[in-house]
Amino acid sequence: MDNYMCVAEMEVQAKSLWDAATRAYYVEGSDDQITLRENRKAYERFYIIPRYLVGIKSVDTSSTLFGKKYSMPIHCSPSALQKLAHPDGEVGTAKACKDMNIIMSVSILSSSSYAEITKGSSLNSTHWVQVYVLSDRSKTLKQIEIAQRYNFEALVVTIDAPVLGYRRSSKHLQLVDKPHVRYAMLNTIENSMDKKDELIYKFLLQFDKKSVSWNDIKWLRSITKMKIIVKGVNSIHDALMAVEVGCDAVWISNHGGRQLDSCPLRYIFCPRLNAL
Repeated sequence: MDNYMCVAEMEVQAKSLWDAATRAYYVEGSDDQITLRENRKAYERFYIIPRYLVGIKSVDTSSTLFGKKYSMPIHCSPSALQKLAHPDGEVGTAKACKDMNIIMSVSILSSSSYAEITKGSSLNSTHWVQVYVLSDRSKTLKQIEIAQRYNFEALVVTIDAPVLGYRRSSKHLQLVDKPHVRYAMLNTIENSMDKKDELIYKFLLQFDKKSVSWNDIKWLRSITKMKIIVKGVNSIHDALMAVEVGCDAVWISNHGGRQLDSCPLRYIFCPRLNAL
């Protein structure tokens, strides 16, 4: 890590180590990639207004959420199949988040099991779990029960993917089958050791079969005491609805430009939400 001066340098190195399909899977946005490009540009439009001569003796970057203190207001979002990038996968990410005392959200398409991810957890470990409401509610319930067993603290309900984003390069490039990469959570939910392509096909049938509504969020609220966060909010209306149905937080997100292209950017939407 000491060889890298910034994240951009790490990104260049990572891309050089991946095959074409893995590279496309991780870095490509949907359709014309307008939102992906604008996401990157957005950070160049923020400026720091410094205040000097204020007598600061120490700097504290800590932040508190749901009554728990973290070292900084940074969070590791749910990202699928991390073993494609490195053999440690989500386990390595979990260790880094624990060491830095920040939150880690685990994807439903994790390539490591919840048991593997939470092994060695400490008071500095906070794990949230990504949930899609599947057409077979018993499978969603099973995932939540497993998450509770391993002391996950919140459900991250992804709402901005009623259909999968169309990523052009990924359609033409087949991910290389690596023996150490598996859909660990899906294997558990489906109670199956199907091959990866068969397993993801089953998941997509569940994923796309029924239109999810706010009533489904109410159902989640009725079956668990875990914190519920809706991820993918892009409108004031949806933010208010989330509060109305009992969500504990809203996650402003355009899915990194990987779902519906031309979605609003956070830097445009967040000030509007804060004004309420």
